Amino acid sequence: MSAGEDLVIAASAMVLHRGGLRLCGDLLAALECSLRFCPRSARLGRAIEAAELVLAARDACDDVAFDAARDALSREVSALLAGKAHDQLRRARGV
Repeated sequence: MSAGEDLVIAASAMVLHRGGLRLCGDLLAALECSLRFCPRSARLGRAIEAAELVLAARDACDDVAFDAARDALSREVSALLAGKAHDQLRRARGV
């Protein structure tokens, strides 16, 4: 598994968890770890930025900023996964 895939998996787990800032400790640690080893790329750029905002909100203990950043990360992860789903569909159809 690549470092980028690790980031997407950690981010997916974190955004799917419906607990607030104080209930996501282990998931935030996994996100931070995956982010540390994830190379910067155009494909992951916006997801990386959103993940960094999530971690900054955590560090500031700012629940409102955390919720907004997690929503932004959720949208970026969704876009990445949708792209992968479309790629798989095209491959399955032989396009």
